[in-house]
Amino acid sequence: MPDVTNVVSPTLVRPDPARPEGAWRDGKVVVLRAGAGLPSRCVKCNAPADGPTKWRRLYWHHPAIYLLILISILIYAIVALIVRKQAVVNPGLCAAHKRRRLAGILGGWAGVVLGLGLLIFGVADDSGWTALAGVALFFGGLFGGMVLAYLVSPARVDKDAVRLRGCGSAFLESLPEFSAWAAGQRAGIG
Repeated sequence: MPDVTNVVSPTLVRPDPARPEGAWRDGKVVVLRAGAGLPSRCVKCNAPADGPTKWRRLYWHHPAIYLLILISILIYAIVALIVRKQAVVNPGLCAAHKRRRLAGILGGWAGVVLGLGLLIFGVADDSGWTALAGVALFFGGLFGGMVLAYLVSPARVDKDAVRLRGCGSAFLESLPEFSAWAAGQRAGIG
């Protein structure tokens, strides 16, 4: 169980999507204040979100932690579990992007299952080419499904905000600029 002090919202209360005033853009990154929800629009194309959005728990740790993989994958996994921070976000998708994501997930799983089947058949039949095609289909389905199912990922999580990557340019352009809000906060305006 992660340490509660590493959580953006200490009680993991889901942000209120009716309060999207806590969302800004900072270049190609969305800055979301802790406790604020994303606007009810597709994060890929900015069309109205289709139906209720699914809440997602995202985890982040400093990228330097990946250097521990050079020492030991087990040490990396333990340290990453201890120091990771998490946030709960509600990225919306329009009907077209929901269908594309579902097709990517189903296609990825189909590639993995068919790839395993070809690999087993190729080994049993002593056919190296069939086994090789099974391995290629397995990894193609795995990575293809991951790419097509991708929504957003955390660029950084701290106690005040979460920064999200992967939003489309139309969605980003609909959000106010973060630097203008930050300048107002420093001046005591906002």
